[in-house]
Amino acid sequence: MNSVLDLLAENVRGLARGFVAQLPYIAVATAVFVAFLVAARLLRRLVRRTLRRQDVAIVGMVSQLVHVAVVVLGVFVALWIAIPTVEFAQIFTSLGVSGIVLGFALRDIIENFVAGILILWRRPFRVGDQIRSGAFEGNVAEINFRSTVLRTYDGIKVFIPNGKVFTEPVENLTANDTRRSLVVLGIDQDSSVAEAREVILEAIPEVDGVLPDPPPAVLFAEIGDFANILHVHYWTAPPTRFAELTTRSLVTERMYEALIAAGISFPYPIQTLQLDPDTGLGAAQAPLASTRPP
Repeated sequence: MNSVLDLLAENVRGLARGFVAQLPYIAVATAVFVAFLVAARLLRRLVRRTLRRQDVAIVGMVSQLVHVAVVVLGVFVALWIAIPTVEFAQIFTSLGVSGIVLGFALRDIIENFVAGILILWRRPFRVGDQIRSGAFEGNVAEINFRSTVLRTYDGIKVFIPNGKVFTEPVENLTANDTRRSLVVLGIDQDSSVAEAREVILEAIPEVDGVLPDPPPAVLFAEIGDFANILHVHYWTAPPTRFAELTTRSLVTERMYEALIAAGISFPYPIQTLQLDPDTGLGAAQAPLASTRPP
């Protein structure tokens, strides 16, 4: 029993002596790693200043890439100083063997990284653009290695993986200066469609934000069950989504007031209930056109 304890104590003393002997190397390695961290930050700032006239997303991604590369290099240099007996050739060889396994494990990360590079290269949108991707819509706040960051109109940040953004359809709402809007309304079937069209086309140009060219258009889209359906198209140049919605609200309000003033009403659906004299039970008919009572 005593021999085992003596052997254990000797091993502990040997480890302690080895650690003490390595302390100068560890101290130098720590100082070198800190120097690489400082150099990585300085290089990141230098890259940002050098590329300040480029796209914001490109500047951010390149500066991050330089920072990560310098830090990784610092780790290897510090390990080489702290543990001189490390064979880096063997490490790289083992990494080559296990690279396939790591590739499968990090497939999503690599896919998002490559997709981010391709997005910055092809530039379907830029930071500040308004886009719609799937169920999300908002302003592009950032494009990084992993995701495209959207700030929705409600002020919520949404992180969409770059792989999904690159492979699925994306609508760039600010790619063009102008945008066409649509308002759908139904008028009473006893009213004249031609008269309603004339009233609407006279009222819309008075709304701030509606462009005269291309001119507004009113299309007779459908004969509904209880109303004639009109599609009102007009063009705007909205700087933001809220501006577009504001213009739509003003257009709808102006059309409503103009149509009411012209005596054109808006129906609402009703059902007529007929009683069977034999059974006393009622049967509902299809909706009929009806105007609002004065």
